[in-house]
Amino acid sequence: KDENLDAVYQHYIHLTTALTNTDAAKAKIAALAIEAGAKDLQGGKTIEAQASRIINANGIEVLRTAYHEMSKSMIDLIRKSGLSGGVLYVDYCPMAFDDKGASWLSTTKEIKNPYFGDKMMTCGEIKETIK
Repeated sequence: KDENLDAVYQHYIHLTTALTNTDAAKAKIAALAIEAGAKDLQGGKTIEAQASRIINANGIEVLRTAYHEMSKSMIDLIRKSGLSGGVLYVDYCPMAFDDKGASWLSTTKEIKNPYFGDKMMTCGEIKETIK
């Protein structure tokens, strides 16, 4: 329902895809756009800082750790804002981060795991549907 959040979310999807493809360069480009968009987002300071960590990260695992923190923030903001249409899924991988688990947002029911990429592309399940 929030246009600024929707704009940031579109870049979040690009970030998720980049991590799913284990492409650190594209992940950082998406994070730059998220950082810029988060400045206009109510409650966006945390996401802006998390995007900055992604931009400055060295190595794909560090990127994925920062993405995990950003995903938690995005899920919270979207739950609070709500959707004006469509559906989002909160996906969960129980094996991420040494079996501590991690969530991310998706627009499809198909699991494409950004925490493992092609190593375990379909590891995970849908934990929640946001409407």
